[in-house]
Amino acid sequence: MTSSDMIYAGGITRLQAVSLGVSNFQKSVNFYQRVLGLEVEVMAPGHYASIPRVNISLVSSGDAIASQGFHIELVVDNVDAWYKYLQTQEVPLLTEPQTQPWGARNFYLLDPEGHKLELTT
Repeated sequence: MTSSDMIYAGGITRLQAVSLGVSNFQKSVNFYQRVLGLEVEVMAPGHYASIPRVNISLVSSGDAIASQGFHIELVVDNVDAWYKYLQTQEVPLLTEPQTQPWGARNFYLLDPEGHKLELTT
């Protein structure tokens, strides 16, 4: 397929969602909803949920998932406040907040299924 064929076909226009396979659907819904404070729309109880604000979907896989090779970056107003809060929630924190050479301040954590998340300002 040439680049002109792709333009004719309409091309890719946007990201709909990143779908995360989860073995414990309710535990994952609770984490994103209660711990991170995101609105979770359960579309098929026990099987599928959408988190529209950040374009993440939770899909029950029935099997343990080991996320590798990518992470999801979420923007927050205050990285340090989030870090202190998550310490009280027994969330696995991978790094402490750090200021990066490009000016961002961030840290990494794991969700209940082992998906790597980055909180950044």
